Amino acid sequence: NCVISHSSLEGADLTGANLKGALLIAGKAIETGKGAGDYAELPEDVVAKLQEAGVEGLSPGRLSLRGAVLDGADLAGARFQEGDLSQVSFRGAKLARARFEECNLDGASLEASDLTDATFESCTFVEARFTEAKLQRTGFFDVDVQSLALDDAEVGALRFGGGDLTGLSGRRLDLSQGELSSAVLLGADLRGMRLAGSDLSQAVLDRAILDGVDLRGADLTGASLTGASLVGARLDGALLDGANLTACKLDGASLAEASLAGARLEGLELSGLSFCGAILAGAHLAGSALEGADLRGCDLIGADLKGCLMRGARLDRAKLSDAMLEGSELSGADIGGAELPDASLRGAALDGATARGAKASGVDLRGVDLRGASLTFSDLVGADGRDLDFAGCDLSHADLSRADLRGAILTGCKLDNASLNDADLRGAALEGVDLANAALMRADLGEVRGRGANLRGAFLGHASVAGADFGEAVLDEAVLTRVRAAGVKLGGASLRFADLSHADLTGADLSGAALDGADLHRIRDEGAKFDGANRTAARATDPERAAAEDFRPPRGEP
Repeated sequence: NCVISHSSLEGADLTGANLKGALLIAGKAIETGKGAGDYAELPEDVVAKLQEAGVEGLSPGRLSLRGAVLDGADLAGARFQEGDLSQVSFRGAKLARARFEECNLDGASLEASDLTDATFESCTFVEARFTEAKLQRTGFFDVDVQSLALDDAEVGALRFGGGDLTGLSGRRLDLSQGELSSAVLLGADLRGMRLAGSDLSQAVLDRAILDGVDLRGADLTGASLTGASLVGARLDGALLDGANLTACKLDGASLAEASLAGARLEGLELSGLSFCGAILAGAHLAGSALEGADLRGCDLIGADLKGCLMRGARLDRAKLSDAMLEGSELSGADIGGAELPDASLRGAALDGATARGAKASGVDLRGVDLRGASLTFSDLVGADGRDLDFAGCDLSHADLSRADLRGAILTGCKLDNASLNDADLRGAALEGVDLANAALMRADLGEVRGRGANLRGAFLGHASVAGADFGEAVLDEAVLTRVRAAGVKLGGASLRFADLSHADLTGADLSGAALDGADLHRIRDEGAKFDGANRTAARATDPERAAAEDFRPPRGEP
């Protein structure tokens, strides 16, 4: 066993020495079960040749080794504390797992040394050399990195903590899988660095230059990137939850599968970028340009997208429930299969957009521009479309059950095979609308303007069309059983083979209507006009059927 206490090895040549297990401390004695007198106190300036020491627990502390030569020494697991190691030569030394605390390593040579899992804390490295040194998972904490010359070292998964790391600016280092949590890199030029999988959580990267940098899978949670340049950066799969990207430049960047929950991205130019599969829940994107952006399958639940320019953007299968889209422009966008329940779209422009199979139950569509939009097979159950202009919209096969469409303009719309059961269409404009085979059970079409509409095969059982104008409309084979049609205008309409049984046609105008083969069983037609109507083969009330309908079993019978 070798103990060096309170000594200076300045200028010592320990080339090839094996100091494994040697114990070097500052005090005059240590407690190991022996008395203090069992350890000699070496004088200063001694030149020690400690070869094949072979003792356990190396712990150099508070020693001056200035200028010492320790080339090839085995110092694995050593601890250097408050030591002067300036100008020391550690060429080829084995320093794996070594700890350097508050040491002066200015001018030291660590060339070709093995520093795997080593740790440097509060050390200085002015003109220290690391050429061909192996730095795998090596840690630097509270150090001045500006003087760290690591460019020609073999580095991987380096760990940095605390302090200002701006001195890394301009380096072309591979810091993949590295730890740089809370690092300060203000305005640092990090181009050419490899940061894939690195931990940059809570890092300060304001105005940093990260153009073209590989940040795939990196953790930037809570990082500050205000004014940073990320042009062409690869951020696929990166974690940016809560990050501040205000005033960032992201031209040509890729953010597919990235997580940006709650991130600040207001007013950014993001047009054409790929966010495919990204998580943007609760993200702040108000006023940003996302024209042609790829947002397929994105989680945008609760995101703030107010006033965004999203013309031609791809949002198919995106989750947009509770998202704020007020005043956003989505002209020509693809939102097919997107989930929009309770999203706020007031004042948004969706003209020419494609929303096939969109799920938007309960959505407020008031003030939305939907002209020419395709909403086929979409779920709009309970939607609020009061006074909305749907002109030219394709809503075929859409589900608008219980929708509020009072005063809506549906002129020229395609609503064939749509479901409008229990919908409120009072006062809506339906001129020329295609409602072939549509389901309108119990719907309220009071005072509707539907001249020339196509309702062939539509089902209007128990619906109300009181006071509506369906002149010249086509209702062939439509089911209008028990429809409430008092005062309805059906002049010149075609109702061939329509089922009007039990319909209330009080005061209705069917002048010139085609009722060939229509079922008029038990209709109420007091005051109705049938001038010029064609009732060829129309079926009047069937007495036997009426009797069966009125039949009530005698009391007491099952």
